[in-house]
Amino acid sequence: MLRLFTISLLLGLANSFQFSKVSGRSALTRSTQLKAAELPETVFTTAMKDWEEEYPQFSKFGWGPSTKAERWNGRHAMFGWVVICATAYAKGHNLIPDAELPLDLKQWGTLATISGKSTLTNERAVVLIANVHALVMSVMATCAPLPFSDQLLLKDGEEDEKPYGIIPEFNTGLTMEAEIMNGRMAMMGLITVLATSAIQHKSILDVVNDRPSSLVDDEDVVNIIRAEDRRQKYGLELIASENFASAAVRAALGSSMTNKYSEGLPGARYYGGNNYIDKMERLCQERALGLFGLDGEEWGVNVQILIAGGSAYPREWDYARMKEIAEKVGAKLMVDMAHISGLVAGGVVDSPFAYADVVTSTTHKSLRGPRSGIIFAKKDLMGDINNAVFPGLQGGPHNNNIAALAVALKEAQGGEFKEYAGQVIKNSKALANALIEKGMTICTGGTDNHLLLWDLRPLGITGGKAERVMEYCGITVNKNTLVGDKSAVRVGGVRIGVCALTSRGMQEEEMERVADFMVKAVTLGVKIEGDMGEGGKKAVKVSEFARVLGENEGIEELRNEVEGWAGTYFMPGEELGW
Repeated sequence: MLRLFTISLLLGLANSFQFSKVSGRSALTRSTQLKAAELPETVFTTAMKDWEEEYPQFSKFGWGPSTKAERWNGRHAMFGWVVICATAYAKGHNLIPDAELPLDLKQWGTLATISGKSTLTNERAVVLIANVHALVMSVMATCAPLPFSDQLLLKDGEEDEKPYGIIPEFNTGLTMEAEIMNGRMAMMGLITVLATSAIQHKSILDVVNDRPSSLVDDEDVVNIIRAEDRRQKYGLELIASENFASAAVRAALGSSMTNKYSEGLPGARYYGGNNYIDKMERLCQERALGLFGLDGEEWGVNVQILIAGGSAYPREWDYARMKEIAEKVGAKLMVDMAHISGLVAGGVVDSPFAYADVVTSTTHKSLRGPRSGIIFAKKDLMGDINNAVFPGLQGGPHNNNIAALAVALKEAQGGEFKEYAGQVIKNSKALANALIEKGMTICTGGTDNHLLLWDLRPLGITGGKAERVMEYCGITVNKNTLVGDKSAVRVGGVRIGVCALTSRGMQEEEMERVADFMVKAVTLGVKIEGDMGEGGKKAVKVSEFARVLGENEGIEELRNEVEGWAGTYFMPGEELGW
């Protein structure tokens, strides 16, 4: 309680100093107390400006260290806090299912009758809830180890204080000091809710109604998830097919959309109760077409099927040439842009839509969405494709994935995403150049997209062993076949992608450091394998190689260096405490 009071007091004083200066006078230096009504509008008025017409009492917030200003301020904060909490409760318990702030008159009436007393007026209902809340807070304040009076008196303030609107109905303090503390706590609650709402891009009611995850009771699962969180946070994720989804996308993945069975297509389901599922899938389709600038009369889209695809091609595709060849032989051109769909959306690589009849894509790579898929096709092909998806290949779609995809598609339409896509290209080129400058061999001599192929054959180490040694050092890549390889098991290179690191805010200068880490790791691996194989006299199995890696001091030192550096960078989702 003492810590809570100290925090709220500091917030109150800081805000008082910032917002209570009027006509060249600071409230901190006034020798006489002023009514709060004489003070200017404050940050709460700005945050709740949409409320002013419905609730004019909020237009006269006051700040300052004067007792009257504090009490006035606290009562308004208490009123706002109670309205938010009561409305959130009503919405969360489906008493006002469509409630949003500010409430309309009908919703106010519903809120007023929640207590079961239909004769309560709107004002009296709010006052009733406020007094219960205030009583609890006042008792807490009285019991706190602070110099509060223990007089249990219900009083409404000074005789010359003239509160606004329905506020006089509040009998919110056992003592004046307790009432001030109530107000400060309510203020802190409002500040927290408003700030969280802005950061999370959620409505105020959704913030208040958030419930803790039931996973807290499953320690085994929680520990594994936390370990994976740590690996992602403190490692360097360089697998070209991986990325970090935003907090909003992850929230949609965990939504109630996961509970519904929805075989079929929008408007033609095999199960009932799919009204909102249909709306979500149609919204997702509209956003997918809009993101890539496609005419809905010419193109269709199916967002249900999961496409498994990959590529290790670091250059631009010659779609025009492919289309020409397809037309010569009477074939349809299908393009899988699984890896580069986010870059196409960002306008930083060539688009296939001017040439292709069908375009497919996964959505979790450069597009930064959930693990899902999209099929675009010309209208004359869309019917056959939909029939192939369902019932041919798939039963119940993952509706939570569709919802999360809709969120990701909206994010990809923003200017921030286009900046991200451009930075991906810059980072990829910078990383390729940094490796080349260190004497490494990069296939095709560089890259035009998000990935590059590192040819390790000149160093005498396989892609599999390089992947393993880098993983022990906190760097995640994947082994990859190269032109000339004779086995898909014993491959000559690794594939590297920069989408995930770009999502963490890294830019060109960081790519130099990343290249340095990778070269150090592979150099260690070459030395370790050489020592184990007696200079190449005998083969070293990957399992034996991995066992020795875990015991090597040089590996441990490099891992600590990588984790110490990587851990300082932003991770999508951590702004919400995930």
